[in-house]
Amino acid sequence: HLLLLEIFLCSISQGNIGHCLLQNHRWKLGQGLGKTLQGRPDPIPILIKHDGMGMGRMEIELDYADDATERHRTLQVEKRDTKKLKQKYKVFIRNTQFTS
Repeated sequence: HLLLLEIFLCSISQGNIGHCLLQNHRWKLGQGLGKTLQGRPDPIPILIKHDGMGMGRMEIELDYADDATERHRTLQVEKRDTKKLKQKYKVFIRNTQFTS
C-alpha cells in the first residue's frame, strides 16, 4: 500500500504539459497507455542524482577500483616471490661456499 501511496503522491499535476497532451488524446487519469490501455497507468518513478556525476561514472569508478585491486594483488605476489627467491639464493650461496 505504501507503493500505491507513493505513486499517488508523485502523479503529475493537471497543469503539466505531458498531462495536457495525454488528455488531448482522450486519456483519463488512472488509465494505462497504448492501444488497448495495457500500459503503465502511473508515472515512471525517477531517481534524481545529486552527486554531479553522470550515469556511467559509477561503472568507471568500479572498474578503476577493480584494476587498482588487481595491481595491488599482483604487486603482493611479486613481493612474496622475490622474497622466496632471495631466500633460495642465500641458501644456494651458502651451499656453494661450503662445497668449495
